[in-house]
Amino acid sequence: MQLHPRLQYWVLKDHPKPLKGNNDLLSITRPDIVYKIHKLYLDAGADFIETNTFSGTTIAQADYETEHLVHEINYQSALIAKRACGDVQKETGRRCFVCGAIGPTNKTLSISPSVEKPEMRNITFKELVKAYGDQARSLLQGGVDVLLVETVFDSANAKAALFAIRGLFEDEGDFEHFRKHTRLMDVHPTSDTLSPPTSPHCFPF
Repeated sequence: MQLHPRLQYWVLKDHPKPLKGNNDLLSITRPDIVYKIHKLYLDAGADFIETNTFSGTTIAQADYETEHLVHEINYQSALIAKRACGDVQKETGRRCFVCGAIGPTNKTLSISPSVEKPEMRNITFKELVKAYGDQARSLLQGGVDVLLVETVFDSANAKAALFAIRGLFEDEGDFEHFRKHTRLMDVHPTSDTLSPPTSPHCFPF
């Protein structure tokens, strides 16, 4: 186990907020567990694995008061997954790939957190773009092969995530790479989300 994750373990031991359910933290407190799970999937035949970063934004981590760990969570998660893929390639010669998982966050642009105030919102588009951009940047620095914006229930949130990712590629002067390689996929038979619109046309590239 690396020194820095071990230090984080001791820091978090007396953390003032309950951390139950914050599975992303395992990437810095128990990377061995995360690696083992990745390896199980790869040994079973998976060609793609996801990083342990479903809640890896400052927005999601704010509930646990662990926003300051977001870069480390995403960066270390990417490294762990890449190591698992590298070990499989050494053992079998099979090349596998890492998807940087970007979850929906626990706040939404389209749905009010209060049934009494349907017009109320507790997050802005700009705040989401910043949070998604920080997460995506850390995942890319860790070496992920794919950025996976997943479990989309609010198309506006997904648009913010794609807007943030697009900005990262534009900053590197590589917008064409983003445009050519971005794909939208519906896994639900009805292609429905909780908020309109559901069409890929709401994500112009």
